[in-house]
Amino acid sequence: MRRAFPLLLAVLLLAACATGPVVPVMVPAGPVAVGRLQLRTDTVWTRLPVKPPAQVWTVDGPLLDQLLLHDGLADGQPLVETTEGRTAPVFRAGLSGPELAEFLLDSQRAAGAADAAILSVRPQPFAGGEGIRVEFRYRQPESGLAMRGVAVARIREGRLVLI
Repeated sequence: MRRAFPLLLAVLLLAACATGPVVPVMVPAGPVAVGRLQLRTDTVWTRLPVKPPAQVWTVDGPLLDQLLLHDGLADGQPLVETTEGRTAPVFRAGLSGPELAEFLLDSQRAAGAADAAILSVRPQPFAGGEGIRVEFRYRQPESGLAMRGVAVARIREGRLVLI
């Protein structure tokens, strides 16, 4: 068993390098860079372990609040990972504003959100250009809690930039 421990530790460290953090990481208040996105936070967040290049932050835990940050989802890639045989929609760089809002909502549904609906879509300056602001509602699959959310997104250089 003692001989196996260093090998196991090496495998875990290599896996961590390949997939990002495997444990939550504190994100201090103040200026923060996420790829090319420059943010300023007023509070301490916890960065959850997810597959890069996306980041998911929370203050009170993922069942109560989540902040998804993505700086550059490529054409043909899904925004979310799915379970239970669901198929996630893939991002297309040529989407219009309303189509982009539908892509975001369909991605929520693919991730398991129930009763998902768009409440509003409007133009929003974001990441150095014109984007959209989408307000939506859904029910969490794990808890059944009714949730509301806001997404701000833009297609920049053929890639999706999203908060």
